[in-house]
Amino acid sequence: MAGPELFDNPITARYCVGIDLGTTNCAVAYVDTQANVRRLTQYLVPQLVDLGTIERRTTLPSFLYQFSEESSASTVGQKSAEGMRYCVGYGARSLGSVTANRLIESAKSWLCHGGIDRTAKILPWHAASDVMQLSPVDACSKYLLHLRESWDADFPDSPLAQQDVVITLPASFDEVARELTIQAAKLAGLERILLIEEPQAAFYSWLADREATWSDQIRPGQTILVCDIGGGTTDFTLIRVRGIHAAAEESSAEQETPKGIQSYGLHRVAVGEHLLLGGDNLDAAIAAEIERSQEAQGSQEFSAEVWQSVRGKCRQAKEALLNDNAEDQYQIYVAGKGRSLVKQGSQFVVSKQTVEEVVLDGFLPIVDLKSWPIQTESGFREFGLPYAKDPAITKHLAKFLWQHRFDGREATDEKRNSDLLAARPDWILFNGGVTTSSLIRNRIVDQIERWFGGEHEAYRCQILESQSLDLAVSRGAAYFALVRRNEGLEIAEGVRIDARLARSYFLMIQTLPPLVMCVMAASSQTLQHHVFESQPFEVQIGRPVQFPLYYSSTRLNEAAGEIVALDLEAMLPLPLLQTVLQGTRRGRAASVSAVLESQLSEIGTLQLYLQQQANSASEISDSNSAQRWKLEFDLRSTVETERVAHVAIAEQEGFLPVDLIRRASDVIREAFSPNAGPIPSSKNLFRRLVEVIDLPRDQWPVSLLRELWQVVNEVPAGERSSVEAESRWLNLQGYFLRPGFGFSADDWRVGHTWRSVGGKLRHFGNVSEAIILWRRVSGGFAAGQQQALLQEHTTQLNRILAGNISGVTLGYASELIRLGGSLEHLPLATKRTLMSSMVAALGNAKLVKLEDAVLWAVGRIGARQPVYGPLNLVLQPDIIIPVLDRLRKLDASRPSVRLAIVQLSRMTGDRYRDIPTTIRATLVEHLKKHQASQRQIEQIQTVTEMDSIESSEIMGDSIPLGLQLQRIS
Repeated sequence: MAGPELFDNPITARYCVGIDLGTTNCAVAYVDTQANVRRLTQYLVPQLVDLGTIERRTTLPSFLYQFSEESSASTVGQKSAEGMRYCVGYGARSLGSVTANRLIESAKSWLCHGGIDRTAKILPWHAASDVMQLSPVDACSKYLLHLRESWDADFPDSPLAQQDVVITLPASFDEVARELTIQAAKLAGLERILLIEEPQAAFYSWLADREATWSDQIRPGQTILVCDIGGGTTDFTLIRVRGIHAAAEESSAEQETPKGIQSYGLHRVAVGEHLLLGGDNLDAAIAAEIERSQEAQGSQEFSAEVWQSVRGKCRQAKEALLNDNAEDQYQIYVAGKGRSLVKQGSQFVVSKQTVEEVVLDGFLPIVDLKSWPIQTESGFREFGLPYAKDPAITKHLAKFLWQHRFDGREATDEKRNSDLLAARPDWILFNGGVTTSSLIRNRIVDQIERWFGGEHEAYRCQILESQSLDLAVSRGAAYFALVRRNEGLEIAEGVRIDARLARSYFLMIQTLPPLVMCVMAASSQTLQHHVFESQPFEVQIGRPVQFPLYYSSTRLNEAAGEIVALDLEAMLPLPLLQTVLQGTRRGRAASVSAVLESQLSEIGTLQLYLQQQANSASEISDSNSAQRWKLEFDLRSTVETERVAHVAIAEQEGFLPVDLIRRASDVIREAFSPNAGPIPSSKNLFRRLVEVIDLPRDQWPVSLLRELWQVVNEVPAGERSSVEAESRWLNLQGYFLRPGFGFSADDWRVGHTWRSVGGKLRHFGNVSEAIILWRRVSGGFAAGQQQALLQEHTTQLNRILAGNISGVTLGYASELIRLGGSLEHLPLATKRTLMSSMVAALGNAKLVKLEDAVLWAVGRIGARQPVYGPLNLVLQPDIIIPVLDRLRKLDASRPSVRLAIVQLSRMTGDRYRDIPTTIRATLVEHLKKHQASQRQIEQIQTVTEMDSIESSEIMGDSIPLGLQLQRIS
């Protein structure tokens, strides 16, 4: 994975700059290396704080507000290259509290959202009609751009892009989110950056304030917990204190330990899992409590627009009421918008007691040390973001401390210390805006002491005091830049944390049984390099090479090269590693033997390469030198709307024996052989395959289906030239490749099918089979391919929906309608038009026999939860409500009517997608009268996951064994 060009000669830069790119606030600190006394200085960021007023502040709130063209303020603020007039910072936050649908917030949280295209222009989420939306990456880049331009104006001789710049990010950010952060920096004109984790930066800030005395306070053998609860994420980090000299390592607590900076070592040994859980969740929970109290008084639930305004105001209420000197209550006022709860505006009163109960009981409950997070769905899904399923931060902390109790310790510690003693932290350093409240800090300390007191009654969890929780991360980042640039020099200064990787990476090398090889150990350091000569790969030239990759924050003891069983509970999937190997002689097919190499880059990202072994070089190369290919993470599924993320679930179902696959392949080849007689019917052909494979069709793993697709794909054109042969060939292609995604290299297979079938049918009578094929694999098509496919058939589809079905068979018409409904990557405008045509066709007497197909398409086009498409292409509720009114007039005892109603009204927990509660309640009563199942009722009333039966109904085909459709997110 590509990173920015790192500092080739950092000494030439005058300033060491740290940038805290926060979910709620950004901050900048720096060190002037040419000053007589090098000290950390906070940069005061100029920004619009009110219309016509620019002031300097220590933080830049991470908010972006876009002015309307009619606004009298259209001459203020910044102007983007696209002509958008906007402002960021305090002014944006203030203006957005009045007009929420023009405000972008929590953009950093969207960088971690796997259910959307993070480079698509989707923010603000469901914006005003005249707002120019931005991608999460663009929004983050706008904050960095403002900081860069402000800095450059203040320091014209030392542009920010030429300084040593360190940008912070959550410790739990994965490779994708890190890469997107780098992209945001590049868009802002910052090409030369380093990344550092926020908890580390917070601890560096503490060290900077006590550079000469810190070792007087903490001792070897002790553990420091960094608890970082910010606006969007919660991060836990463990740092062990070790004695560098043997004497210090062997000394007991009673012995005198050598003092001084060089006597101790600070080792970051563990980081927690990614938790999208922070101040935003607290705000949403307080807003939900206000909404409940209003509903108890007879008011309706808040509209999405009112909710957004109330939630924004709750941020202010939370900060005010959790303050040590807080009043007993706080008043929230929401301006009226004509469609708001009250046109003249609404006023709500929030009590200090309510906020404390919501925060402490909901997010920081007192729990047992073994009470770990539950995995059921929570209600916190505002703005479409998939927040942590269990909001109890104390449960996540309990799991973290227990799972990492022996990480980074000496082998003898497991014999010397009990589990409880090993898990106990000696110090805690708080960071993040949420922990500015002493109420929250005290609750966390109290919880830790309850866990680890008991038999050790003298135990106290001591606090490392930070000068400023809001500014610590930027200060620590600047200090890290200074320490790093002077490392190894005679003038070296400062204290360096030995920050190992703290997560392990595993590559799947065998599927039956699933085995993975550790390619980068958790103990790895920056620029660590491995060559795995004992595990060579045979790879094909000119074909995509893809490898499932996993990471774990809990399996930390495996060494690089060690092979272990795949542990799905502890190992989480990453985007595929892939490349296309090209030899010097292009087009010449060959396989080569290659070994894998891994390296940890200086910005903390994993890089892998395939190095061709010398004994196979002559097979493909005109030169004597072996070739080397870089494996890139398949980021397309995370930054392109039309790509479906592949997480290697299907591979985990295993592969069938090679000889069995060969016999099944022979059945297919014989069926198309010109000497075999008439082509058997699909039914008879599948019966033969079932006999050979000795498994029912619904138990065939995806690996087998894709192997058989390859066989069908290679049938010579001459052997599929008859009407019957072509029909079977198309049918088998669709069956073996459905649903077009879910297995390694499926995008390549679907693309190949697109090229080999599109426009190349020999018999017009097989058009219906081709349409079925396209519907079955539509999930693997890119957005452009789906639009081209619809455009090709639009005229015919519109003619059918208008009731003109002369000259076409009902089968063809039905499949064409279903194809239109299965294209989830279509733009919203196209979906609205298609939905309108489908709804208009309902009730047309000429289309009675096609109504089930139309209802199926209506359900897919307007589904609240797409099967594979991104959430930003879900039709808005105000478009769906009139459609539901139309469906209620149909006979709901028909399964097709009920299925459509459920898809259009399904509850997701995201109020920007969900139909209003009152309408859903009416639909529930309606369906109860018409034989609806309890499962269908639950899908409208609560957040549920798709099961295999439901997904098959929605897809129109059974889903292959081992595949999962997109989860509720």
